[in-house]
Amino acid sequence: MYNNYRTIVKQTVTRMQPLKIKIEEGNEPKLILPKVILEIIGANSGSEGAIQLEQIRVTDSIQKNNAYESIGLAYPTVNKPPVSEALKMPEGRHLAAALDDEIFSALLENVLELDSRITIKTVGTSMIGCYHRRRGLVWVKYPQGDNITLHLRKGDYSSVDRNRRVKYSRKNRMSFYDSLNAEQIVSSTFGDYPTFTLAGMDDIEYAIVLIRCALMLK
Repeated sequence: MYNNYRTIVKQTVTRMQPLKIKIEEGNEPKLILPKVILEIIGANSGSEGAIQLEQIRVTDSIQKNNAYESIGLAYPTVNKPPVSEALKMPEGRHLAAALDDEIFSALLENVLELDSRITIKTVGTSMIGCYHRRRGLVWVKYPQGDNITLHLRKGDYSSVDRNRRVKYSRKNRMSFYDSLNAEQIVSSTFGDYPTFTLAGMDDIEYAIVLIRCALMLK
């Protein structure tokens, strides 16, 4: 299980890489962790007890870099051609600032991995657009506090929206609206596109399921 970084640094890393650890032989298993990780989880050298791996959360940017380096990982960045091209656009500085947010960065990384033909471009100062074969797939607003809002390609997401979290514009009423919860229908949305809001790193998987569904919509 230690080969999956998402188990160890669940809310901060966006690439799969092995975590180097040392387990001492003996009657009781011992896990040797770098000092910076011990500080993050509030443990002392030689201490005993159960540690939830999800406790490893890093908030300070300097501490983040030190933590990643100490376990042999590079601090997460989305370094792909679609991103580098978007950074050159007139409003690229806003995208550069948004990439410092680990949830936004991880989401974008996962979106680009869905299909090699996905491109992105900045849309004003507030969001980026992700396009598949030059057709709009999803528009991602830059982080606002802990939330990131997605505007999805128009269509029906009810088959994959298991928790009924996608909201639809009343102006764009379609036949499937009859199966939605009342709170899912709002007066309007950006461009009348279906909207979903991420509230944290745990919502990335949910968002990617929705975006994968968008890829299949005509």
